[in-house]
Amino acid sequence: MAIEVIKSRVAKQDIKFGTSSFTRQTGPTQYQQCTEVYAAHVPVRDAGGLFTAANVEAALAEIMTIVALTAQQVAALTA
Repeated sequence: MAIEVIKSRVAKQDIKFGTSSFTRQTGPTQYQQCTEVYAAHVPVRDAGGLFTAANVEAALAEIMTIVALTAQQVAALTA
């Protein structure tokens, strides 16, 4: 999912980090329901091909999997 940013339509109060939603006033009597930005919304640009993930949330999960496997391997070597 990509975030489309249109110049002059995004204000600082529209960039909220979290996992819930909020209502943004778009006109005198018009409102729009918006989703807060979270790691799954942020794409990963990986020129080195180090990740298979397409977004930050999935990339962090990949890193933690590698860390957990490495810890298990170190524990096995030092046991």
